[in-house]
Amino acid sequence: MFPRIDVGGGLDALGMNRAGLIDDLEDTRELQAHATWVHATHTIKGGAQLARLGFDVFRPEYPSGQYVFGTGFTQGPNPAAASTTAGFGFATFLAGCAEGGQDHGDPTFHASQTYFAPYVQDDGS
Repeated sequence: MFPRIDVGGGLDALGMNRAGLIDDLEDTRELQAHATWVHATHTIKGGAQLARLGFDVFRPEYPSGQYVFGTGFTQGPNPAAASTTAGFGFATFLAGCAEGGQDHGDPTFHASQTYFAPYVQDDGS
């Protein structure tokens, strides 16, 4: 994924905003077994259901990093003297001198639940 690049000096940013990549996965795995037994006046039914319900979330803030190019590096004529009117963020970008940013791995979220439901029923008298 293309990284987020913020360039100072009133230029639009390149790349996606925060949390632009969303990967959610929901799944249910299920197993069922049922049986019926008829004997005289009784009809006995029984069985069970076993299910696993899962939910996984991956939503990183900036999956390829964020890089900030401000105006501080290209101020002139004296780069040590700060000025609100000097410097150009795109020139800082072309020089490859990022002033900040972030690149980190975000945690994923995983939750699951197991469901078990047995039953027995007698329809006879």
